[in-house]
Amino acid sequence: MATVLARLKRRAFDALLWSMRRRAGLRLESATIADGNIAYLDNGERAGVNAQTLVMIHGLGADKDTWLPVSRYLAPHFRLLIPDLAGHGGSVQNASLNFGFDAQTSRILEFLESLEVERAHVIGSSMGGAVAAHLARKRPETVMSLGLISSYGLRVRPSYVDELAEREGFNPMLEIFDRSDYKRMTSLAMFDPPFIPGFMLDVLVDDMMARRDINRKIHDHVAVDHDLASVLNEVRLPSLLIWGADDKVLHVENAAVFRAALQNCTSVILDETGHVPMVERPEITAQHIRSFVMHRDACRATGVQVTG
Repeated sequence: MATVLARLKRRAFDALLWSMRRRAGLRLESATIADGNIAYLDNGERAGVNAQTLVMIHGLGADKDTWLPVSRYLAPHFRLLIPDLAGHGGSVQNASLNFGFDAQTSRILEFLESLEVERAHVIGSSMGGAVAAHLARKRPETVMSLGLISSYGLRVRPSYVDELAEREGFNPMLEIFDRSDYKRMTSLAMFDPPFIPGFMLDVLVDDMMARRDINRKIHDHVAVDHDLASVLNEVRLPSLLIWGADDKVLHVENAAVFRAALQNCTSVILDETGHVPMVERPEITAQHIRSFVMHRDACRATGVQVTG
């Protein structure tokens, strides 16, 4: 009986996910690279054959569907490519792989080459921001502009989650065992987390528990190479930095260090927003992304601060 109920919950969850993807004009695709498959979302030519390509890279413990809320507002204007990084979502789950930034960057480049994408804007969230930064340094001829949302990689002040993990001896963003753990995680990630129906919570908890070991491994791999200072110092591209003023995962004061490191940066600090602006405030986040991409050549070398 429990197995049947779990299957019904999974079917309902998958149906809801399919509906959200369809609403954003996205379809599920798969590409093959040397290390295995890369699952990704793609809106194809729905934005027009001349639309610029926007690649969006998720963070640790997340997946491509993290971008669904903001994709709804971006899909009419860009060709969207939203991959699952190796070790996440529907992509290759081989635990023997290297999940460090260099390795993940090489996989994203191979993914883009498999789709014959020569030029793209790239935006990353949290750990995905660090991957995007490495990509911008390694292949500036491919990356047209760089977007970082609450990015991992530079720290001037420990966050609430950093201090919590030190006190409790484990990372509450990754160690999920039941509904209460998941709710706690969302309350740490978001300023005002939405209601999640029980059947969805159960599926999400099951997924996090199944991924616990590989998430720990990915965390350990990226922690080895966590300082982006030398990477960002080599990035000359127009850059957009978006941060939630109430981010408990990566402190908003880190944004100033990123601004100082990037030579051609526009920064946006969103009030009443936590670690995932693209989920919490998707419409305004999309507006900032679209405005930046469309006017990227007007980015000020000294940076500009916008509060909204």
